Amino acid sequence: MSIEQRQHPRLPLDVEVDYRGRAIARSRNISKEGICLISEEKPEEGKILNLQFFLPGADQPIQAYARVMWVREASEHYYEFGLKYWEIDEADEKRLEAYFRET
Repeated sequence: MSIEQRQHPRLPLDVEVDYRGRAIARSRNISKEGICLISEEKPEEGKILNLQFFLPGADQPIQAYARVMWVREASEHYYEFGLKYWEIDEADEKRLEAYFRET
């Protein structure tokens, strides 16, 4: 996706993300609409994943369902994939918005 197609800016973010309740990934960047992850597991495009992660300095995790929009090989053993939030609690959405305002 080109930058021109993005409606919301992305910020670099390197945190651990739990998805599927058992798999762990690292985030690369985040926006108000989604997050980019890198993992050893290759997710299926179109699949809805249950995410949980902590924003820097937060004591409560962000929990959201997100759809896998694209997947590409990042290296021999890792995959990078972009997710768009599908369902997110209003309180968590407000915390994301605050993070973007403060960063």
